[in-house]
Amino acid sequence: SENTELSNINLDLFVGDISEYNNGKVDLALALFTVLGYACSSMDLQLIIENIKNHLNPNGLFFFDLPNTVFFGRIDLLNKHELVFKRNVTLKPLQDNVYEYHEKCSGVFQGSDFSYEDTFIIRHWKMEEVTEILGNYGFIDTGLRFDQFASTGSDYRLYKLQ
Repeated sequence: SENTELSNINLDLFVGDISEYNNGKVDLALALFTVLGYACSSMDLQLIIENIKNHLNPNGLFFFDLPNTVFFGRIDLLNKHELVFKRNVTLKPLQDNVYEYHEKCSGVFQGSDFSYEDTFIIRHWKMEEVTEILGNYGFIDTGLRFDQFASTGSDYRLYKLQ
């Protein structure tokens, strides 16, 4: 984009499962929009963190978010019932902080009707659990907090590889 050209930033994007990334070393890994929540077991999360560690340059950064308790406790906050947009979201507890997420949306976009449904499994990770796993792979919390994202229902953290 024009901004990256002006800033002399070289961006190489990988879209896919983080545990399968194998495109070389990077300075920054991003896992945003509740990506880590799709890892539903400690082993799955460890594989992701290990792969991130293996592909970060020394002193590399890892920026991620975790949906907080409000997200899981008040999922109905995501529901919308407006004239041109309707969304209904439900969480069904399965086991060990793992849930089935179901979303059904419909509405009108640029004059055309649309609708979709999505169902997937998501885990409510406590920050302490993730911090422990990150620590086992040599990551430390930078201590930076991102209050500007407080209304998103997620906690944002920046960790540094030692």
